[in-house]
Amino acid sequence: MFRSRCFGADPNLFIPGRGQSIEPALAICNGGSFVDRRTHELITYVGECSVKADCRGYQQSRNEMGVWGGEFFPTKDWQDPDDEVSEVAVVVTLQDARPQSAND
Repeated sequence: MFRSRCFGADPNLFIPGRGQSIEPALAICNGGSFVDRRTHELITYVGECSVKADCRGYQQSRNEMGVWGGEFFPTKDWQDPDDEVSEVAVVVTLQDARPQSAND
């Protein structure tokens, strides 16, 4: 029987909150590197997790949110930390859409 790479890892890596990166979880599933937030060490995984397909199948059967099988299924409160412009653009759009008075 194979053990998943995420066994024993911080579950918050796989179900990120607002502004949290998904890169550590993707590196664990798909192979890659990331810097550990607590120890500041570079952690590298080579190759894919051996149970990646089973993990993705579990997500599909239960419609879970987070990183499953190397893919990201967004949570309700997650926002890409590199995407700070999207909320500002919505505010500007809503302000521009205000009805104008007859005197304008």
